[in-house]
Amino acid sequence: MTEPARHDLNELIVLAAAAVGKVDRFGPRGATLVSRDEIEAMAVLLACLGLTPILPGTTRAEAEALGRALTDFFNTHFNGGSDGL
Repeated sequence: MTEPARHDLNELIVLAAAAVGKVDRFGPRGATLVSRDEIEAMAVLLACLGLTPILPGTTRAEAEALGRALTDFFNTHFNGGSDGL
């Protein structure tokens, strides 16, 4: 059975945006200020946007293949990919 949702969509967005704000404002130091809940919210939102997780134990070749597929996905859906972000 799945765990009940801890946060609604609005809370996830606020938590994720707060994390991005810390990193944007303080750079690498901001990454040390991000809470566990904020990291979890960012991960959930990325998954909702179509980012496929690379699970522990995935081989490097599998991860690189998935990375290429994800780059294609982002280039198609977000108009630019890694070079245009």
